[in-house]
Amino acid sequence: MKIKCLEDVHRGCSLKANKIYEARQGQKGWYVVVDETGESYAYPPHLFEVVEDDLMNYYKNHKNEYELKFIRQSSNHQHILSIWECYFNDIMNLFKPKNSVWRGLAAIYHNKTGWYENEFWKIPYVKDALREFRSLDERELKLDGSRIVLGQICEFLERTVEVNEEVWISLK
Repeated sequence: MKIKCLEDVHRGCSLKANKIYEARQGQKGWYVVVDETGESYAYPPHLFEVVEDDLMNYYKNHKNEYELKFIRQSSNHQHILSIWECYFNDIMNLFKPKNSVWRGLAAIYHNKTGWYENEFWKIPYVKDALREFRSLDERELKLDGSRIVLGQICEFLERTVEVNEEVWISLK
């Protein structure tokens, strides 16, 4: 991803204001950047503005691809998490069958039922789905954007569990 530094930084490391740096996502939202010293350091996000990232590029180049939507309806508002199907596929391919049997959302996905058959499909056990997604090792994902999407799915499901609502999936 490309990020623009918003201010000069000189604290044992060195960044120049308004310079665009190549970066990768670090822990807790920080960016890992090779700075002016030639060393790689993690910096807090408030020092930067994202100029271009993998998700932006992907969305520009894949406008006609299917979107998968996670939908949560509260009493007065609809919350939607839209993701491109390729990221969801990358995530779902990390699930492995147990004793040659698919379980949970992986069974729905690999058997092409649920959201593939109906316009809207309700996740029957949101807590179980959240546990399944949390169990995945994001280092095994093939697409950089999938890590971000996996985090978004977990956050969406966590909030759903907190407010005790239902989640529906739609593929359009």
